[in-house]
Amino acid sequence: MINRLEMVSARMSLRRKVELGSGALTALVGVSIALISIRFDYQVSITLEQDFRASQEILLFGSLYVVPGVLVALGAYVDTVKNSKWIGGVIIILGSLFITAFFLLMLFRVPVLFFGSHLWSVLNLLWPTLAIVTSVLSFIRDVKVTYPAPLPRMLEIVAGVATALSGLSVATLHLNRQFTMFEGSKITLILFGLPGLLVAIGSYAHAMRRHEWGRRLLTMGSLLVIASFLFQLIVMAFMRIDRLFVMNLVHLALAIGTLSLSMGNRQFESTRVKLRG
Repeated sequence: MINRLEMVSARMSLRRKVELGSGALTALVGVSIALISIRFDYQVSITLEQDFRASQEILLFGSLYVVPGVLVALGAYVDTVKNSKWIGGVIIILGSLFITAFFLLMLFRVPVLFFGSHLWSVLNLLWPTLAIVTSVLSFIRDVKVTYPAPLPRMLEIVAGVATALSGLSVATLHLNRQFTMFEGSKITLILFGLPGLLVAIGSYAHAMRRHEWGRRLLTMGSLLVIASFLFQLIVMAFMRIDRLFVMNLVHLALAIGTLSLSMGNRQFESTRVKLRG
């Protein structure tokens, strides 16, 4: 019994460290994006021979990038070090919601900024990812106390839900395109929204309800996502990196990640049953 409690304590300690590190990285990435943005505006003002107002630039980008990242880091510190779960969790969620909303706004309003592999676009993709990871880790620790679901199973469910959301995003992007081979919203939603939904339902049934058919449903959905990606790659032949291409890559990665977590959880359960026997 004592060894079991020590193992649980060690896992909690590790999760706190990861949460704290993820929160700190969120703040660091936010500061980096702000500095890069200020430097870019300064270079533009020099090129155009315009006045550069440093105070306004610092206030603007500090409010958009530094403050939300610092909120996530502060919430992670309060949650993990001070053990104030409610206060820390609320701070993390507020910062993460702003970061995610601002990222989506920029992605859909000014997508050209994210084309290419330059440092600014990479950091902007990493920024909301770290914030979401911090939020999920904080939430998982609180849920774990009251619900007997290990961390890998919770990650499987989170990845499954994210797969469904990314699939709907892909379908929405197809519907918003003026020229597309998929005519009609029903066909588009079936082709791109349904596989992600199958992954989400299968991950929940397998992780929470321990149903074997959930893993099979998850596998079928993941295979459909892979087939959909290959179909678009071959038939539609998207040649440039745009929002549709990036979202398809995210959708594919999430589906494969969910399937991998499911297979890992199944192997873990099989090993535990053998050890008990």
